[in-house]
Amino acid sequence: MKPKELMDGYKVNKKCPHRQKQLFDHFTNFAARSHWKNGDEELQPSTWLNLDITDDQRRLLAPKPKDVVRGAILNDTMGEGAKKKLAKRRINFWDGNISSYSRVLNSEEQLSNMKEVNELTAVLGEIRAENEQERESRAKLRAVDAEQREKRKAAAAEAAEHCKANLMPQLIAVAEAACANEAVLVTASAGQLRDLLHFLFEPPTVGVSSMKKDALIAAAKVGLEGYKAHREQV
Repeated sequence: MKPKELMDGYKVNKKCPHRQKQLFDHFTNFAARSHWKNGDEELQPSTWLNLDITDDQRRLLAPKPKDVVRGAILNDTMGEGAKKKLAKRRINFWDGNISSYSRVLNSEEQLSNMKEVNELTAVLGEIRAENEQERESRAKLRAVDAEQREKRKAAAAEAAEHCKANLMPQLIAVAEAACANEAVLVTASAGQLRDLLHFLFEPPTVGVSSMKKDALIAAAKVGLEGYKAHREQV
């Protein structure tokens, strides 16, 4: 009935309107909550106050559940009550208005307009959902393609290493023979020259697959000089 916190605050400054209202609201709410034990008897001021009370005032003093729900809705549509719902408010980009969590509709025109806005919002929501789904699908496809490319690249590198390992004994033999006699490069096949330039001679020559025989021989002679120098260092 008399919470210590409210009473202590009131005793500190009994003339403070804010403290008075807090204590008064508590007393009236406490009386309203306790009134259920009185059955069907209406909640109203004591007769000794000799007050006239109207039917509207009686309804305000003893609201029904429906009245409480309506009051909560009205509280959420304006003032501080609406600010509490700020997280659930959103700006309607179509007309620039703010659509509240709760809204009061007091005409058929407003109700019709609200229905149209809700239908439009639903359609736009479906479009956004479809676009988002398409973006996710494209992202998944790109990820799959990238993974497949990496696998193909790794497989090609592994195949090249395997081919290099198989060809290396033969290529070293050709290079050693060319060190003794460069004419070996002239008689070598275009395939052997490409393999020498690609796998044995450092650095590997780029574009050997499109080079003619004469260009392959010239490049092989340059690569052979590097091979000789490396062999002497070893």
